[in-house]
Amino acid sequence: VDTLFDQLADDAVGSGQQASVIVVAVDGTGLRPGLMQTWLGQIRLQLREGDFAGILSDNEMAVLLCGASADQAAVVSGRLRHLIESTDNNTDALLQPVLGITTRSPGSTFQGSLVGAARAGAAAVR
Repeated sequence: VDTLFDQLADDAVGSGQQASVIVVAVDGTGLRPGLMQTWLGQIRLQLREGDFAGILSDNEMAVLLCGASADQAAVVSGRLRHLIESTDNNTDALLQPVLGITTRSPGSTFQGSLVGAARAGAAAVR
């Protein structure tokens, strides 16, 4: 998923659009089986055509927003946080997601993986 999202982001930026990646990470100890897949399905229903969402690991997922500025990605990030925090996870405790966001614009000097940069941003918050 990382490589695919990075390629899709490169394509968007190459065509003159901004591309934003949001990585959502949660503590894996509070996850019941299938919960990440449930969230992924709910997230995909809310995305625009041309945006993508996928699972990166047992406790991480990513959303690629093509044509979305950093401000727009921040709004989507808030919605993702609310969706996850409001989910009943059968433990009587709310999951606290950590989110990292990275945006690349045409002409920017950004080098490397957008997914990796967003993942590092989420890790820095933990």
